[in-house]
Amino acid sequence: MSHISDAMQAFHENTMWIVNNGMMADLAIEDTNNKVINWFAMHQQEWKHGEIVDFVSMDEGTGVYTVYALCTDDTVLAIPEDELDNPEEFDISGHHTAMVRTRPQEITGEDADQLADRILDERERILRERAESLH
Repeated sequence: MSHISDAMQAFHENTMWIVNNGMMADLAIEDTNNKVINWFAMHQQEWKHGEIVDFVSMDEGTGVYTVYALCTDDTVLAIPEDELDNPEEFDISGHHTAMVRTRPQEITGEDADQLADRILDERERILRERAESLH
């Protein structure tokens, strides 16, 4: 496992993400994967990252959420959460289809390692805020 994958797994510990053997996570990943790949297909861009296998959504205290989606080639895609919640929708031959509105930013290498550290920092911030709210 990569540092980014380990960080995402740590982020998910004791959350709704793992309920029902990860069924909620599987559905969210499939939906995200479809919306991203649809963007590449509609814009005739090559998709070369395999599949999205995990993601985290975090705001780092800003209130504006970004989804960081890990692909099988260890590329992380940064997607504004609003584009997944409110995608561009259209019909192709009578089939309803949705996609993100902009090309996701690709994060690799050292930048992905720095993102992994930020994910772990965000996890600690959230846990600290939860603990403080209980007092």
